[in-house]
Amino acid sequence: MFTCNSTSTSCELMGVRCGMHYTIIVSVPSDKCSTLRSPPKKINTAPCVPEDVTVVASCKAEGTVVSWAHSLVAQSYLLTAISRGGDVRTCNSSVNKCTLAKLHCGQPYTFSVTASTSTCTSQASPNVTFSTVPCDPIGLSVHVQCETSSGVLSWSPSQGSVGYYGFAQSEDGDMLYCDSMDTSCTIQGLDCGAMYNFSVLASDGACNSSYSQPLLEGAAPCAPATVRNRMQLIGKTHFARTSWSAVVCPNVEYLVEMTGSILDDPQAMFDVSSYWMKYTFFELALPCGSSYSLTVRTRNSAGTSKPSTPVTGTTAPCAPLAVNYTGDNTPAMLSWEAAVFATQYTVYVVTGDGRTQVCSTTELSCQLNNVQPGAIEVTASNAVGESVPTKDINGPSNRHRRDLGMAKPAMFADFRIREELSEPKVLVATVTGVSLHMEWAPVRDATLYTIIIVQEDTPSRRQVLTVSEELTNVNDLEPSTRYCIFVSAKNEHTQSNYSKECVTTGVPM
Repeated sequence: MFTCNSTSTSCELMGVRCGMHYTIIVSVPSDKCSTLRSPPKKINTAPCVPEDVTVVASCKAEGTVVSWAHSLVAQSYLLTAISRGGDVRTCNSSVNKCTLAKLHCGQPYTFSVTASTSTCTSQASPNVTFSTVPCDPIGLSVHVQCETSSGVLSWSPSQGSVGYYGFAQSEDGDMLYCDSMDTSCTIQGLDCGAMYNFSVLASDGACNSSYSQPLLEGAAPCAPATVRNRMQLIGKTHFARTSWSAVVCPNVEYLVEMTGSILDDPQAMFDVSSYWMKYTFFELALPCGSSYSLTVRTRNSAGTSKPSTPVTGTTAPCAPLAVNYTGDNTPAMLSWEAAVFATQYTVYVVTGDGRTQVCSTTELSCQLNNVQPGAIEVTASNAVGESVPTKDINGPSNRHRRDLGMAKPAMFADFRIREELSEPKVLVATVTGVSLHMEWAPVRDATLYTIIIVQEDTPSRRQVLTVSEELTNVNDLEPSTRYCIFVSAKNEHTQSNYSKECVTTGVPM
């Protein structure tokens, strides 16, 4: 019971409790008559401050479910949520529970509740802080490592997350995954040549974000592990014969790329390549006196590899220039200009029976006895091979000294890259039993033709022929087998692209 005394028409009752029903009676004391009492009046005090505010994540609604202890006499409640970024959400409820949906992701919100009657509102409950569902990760990137059949996923940090899950889904629906507490993880077991949709989601331990924007990437094949190159001089042309280890991956094609310089001159660069092919070998014509860097790349429907480890080297040197014969022939001095990349020079005497070596030196001159200048050839060589011979000798037997300004262009013709040759056009490709007959149209400036015959189901089984005419006959092929024939024109300076014709053999006649 609470009382108050007053000489006026009002008084204040102290110490009443919140959320209570009270009956109020006013009485007037008197010495002359009995005390007069007013009729009783029932009142409710203000609702108590809501207690035990609890916030639980609502993953599906991307929000929260907030509940609290029931406050006596309260007729309604107001839930207020304020994010760190200033987002304000409210919810009115007649019960002690409320759901807030579609809150800003990854944000800490401060929650408070007030209780109300028709006349009074309680103070707000103590603040409760709760973080919402983590945001979807952004900035996903994938680096596929062909050597380990894995993909390294990385992304930007997601607000509100404590961990992440990365996923790779193949075209047939198979799913691979990785998990991490950091912003990267590695998915193992990718199939070479397959395409994958990569994605990542964030987790706060209770809820997961949605998947990130998917990223389509292929498990492209590796570059060949081993690349070999062998230089060979055919006629006056230097050929780079390149081969490499096969890459185990479906439907792989290969591309040979070669860059370099001629005569060690940075102004005389070349950049040549093969076509995309399924074979593990190729042949390119190079100028003499060249340095080169050679790589091989692979590709299939999943992508293109990085270049292989470069193979570097030089070709055989060009023939020595400005060869001078001085003195009489007992003795005479033969001298010449240095040839780029040459480590050895050889002088031959040419007779009807062939040529005989008369001097081999690392110097730029040689002393000769009883040798006439008209019978001399000079070559330059290195570990790769020997140049074509120089037969233009400047000396007394020539009756006049040659103008070197005119001689040099003729010498440089050995290694100057001329206009490309046309691709041979196959006119006839017929099979009789297990014998093949092919003819093609002549190619202007071509001196030789290279023919590569490949068994389609076994590309490693091949024949390589070099002919000087525009036709070839091949016997003893496998019966009932499909072959593809590649024909390229070449001369001492360059080589054309390969034309292709495929045929199927019959049975032996």
